[in-house]
Amino acid sequence: MSEAPGFVAIYRWRIEPKNVAAFRDRWLRETERLKAKGGMGSLLAVADDGTYHAIALWPDRETRRQAFDQSESAEPWPPAERLETTMLTPLDNLWGG
Repeated sequence: MSEAPGFVAIYRWRIEPKNVAAFRDRWLRETERLKAKGGMGSLLAVADDGTYHAIALWPDRETRRQAFDQSESAEPWPPAERLETTMLTPLDNLWGG
């Protein structure tokens, strides 16, 4: 079995079509900022129901907490309805890469 990253956060939003491009640009910048603080990257996707989902990998919960504490940006996010965040501890990682 492949070694799994220590922690995964799954974020969800509803975003109006007029705000999607700006949201994606902002997500990219925030992901790069968080990678500099220890994050392992993320994937942003849209579901069949139109909700947006992001899967972010972290070495552990503490690194994520510290990165968010240190990365507060004055840059506003485009309008979006934030839905429930799910926190996961991976057991097996079979993704390529």
